[in-house]
Amino acid sequence: MQRTIDLMYFRYSVPSIKCAVDVAYHRFGVPSIHKPTRSNDEEEFRVRVKELNSIKKQFSSVQLKIEKFLNSAIREKFDDSYYKIQVVSDRIKSIQREQSIAHDYHSAQATTPTGHTRIQLPALSLPMFQGQLTEWNAFYDLFNSLVHNNENLSDVERFRYLLLSLRGEPYNLIKSIPITEANYINALQVLLNRHENKHIIATKHLDKIIDVQPMNENNPQNSLRNILNVYDE
Repeated sequence: MQRTIDLMYFRYSVPSIKCAVDVAYHRFGVPSIHKPTRSNDEEEFRVRVKELNSIKKQFSSVQLKIEKFLNSAIREKFDDSYYKIQVVSDRIKSIQREQSIAHDYHSAQATTPTGHTRIQLPALSLPMFQGQLTEWNAFYDLFNSLVHNNENLSDVERFRYLLLSLRGEPYNLIKSIPITEANYINALQVLLNRHENKHIIATKHLDKIIDVQPMNENNPQNSLRNILNVYDE
């Protein structure tokens, strides 16, 4: 007699426990995960998810006792609803992580970007350097005056101006360096190490002097001007 009473108690307990899970699943089930939800829906879902493990423990305890008496498909149905809700919960957490990462990325782009684009820079008449060693000193002096020593600019802005001032090999040397405050000095040092070689620069100047065209008797004024320009460099 007691065995029958226990069985009836357990069998009536299971549907009420399972009902709590079914309500949560049908209220916030997988089909709704891609639909826009109201903030209060999300809060209610989080509350139900917190209760889910406790409900499962109650169900498992009662179901194990029932299964001592008979085989039942209720556990299978319960487990199906339980794990579907867990899938929904995991997906929501994944979406929230992705949204958080995207928000952090855009916030970082607005302050210390790592790409080569950001807000538009103030217009400056920038010097241009394409790698000719004999032009390095003139370029570097002008860049220092306009950009490097400009106290109104951040190092991120200086870095971007530096990239805009370069072409060819010099640009390729530093284009892959992330644009940050700290990396501006590092990028500038890379260029200095490559081009700030006074011996090589002097040799290049000497080569230009040696290669200067002789005076053209038909146009001595232009020839003289060209020679003076080479010496001025």
